Amino acid sequence: MNVNEKIKMGLDMEVILHPVFESKFGKLNQTSQYHNFDYENDNVLVELKNRNAVWKQYPSLMFSQKKIDYLTENNITKDAYFFWKLKDCLVYWKFNKDEYRPNVCGGCVYIENQYIKNYNDLEFQKWEFGK
Repeated sequence: MNVNEKIKMGLDMEVILHPVFESKFGKLNQTSQYHNFDYENDNVLVELKNRNAVWKQYPSLMFSQKKIDYLTENNITKDAYFFWKLKDCLVYWKFNKDEYRPNVCGGCVYIENQYIKNYNDLEFQKWEFGK
C-alpha cells in the first residue's frame, strides 16, 4: 500500500468511526487534515491511528511526538484520547504524562500495552451531549 492509499484509508476510517466516538464523547467536530487531532469538542481531543497489526503484536503502540508537544506547549486542559484501529479491535490511551516513552531520535512516542485499554471498556462521559 503506497502513502496516498494509507492516507485515504486513514481519512475514510475517521469518517466511519466518527459516530462511534460521538456515542462516547458527545458531539465532536472533525478537524482539518493537518490539525494535531482528528476530532474535538469543548471537553476532549481525539486522535485516531490505523495500524496493520493485531492487539499486543508489539509491546507498545506509537504516534508522533508532535501531538504530545501540542498538548504540553499549549497548556491544553481538555482530556486527550489516542485511539488505534487495529486489525482485531479498537483500543485507546487517555493522555497521562507519566505513561509514555519518547523516542529521542525518531520523533515518536511509545505507549506500553499495560496503559492501553479496549474501546469497549471506555465509560460514557458525563458531559452534556449536543454541546
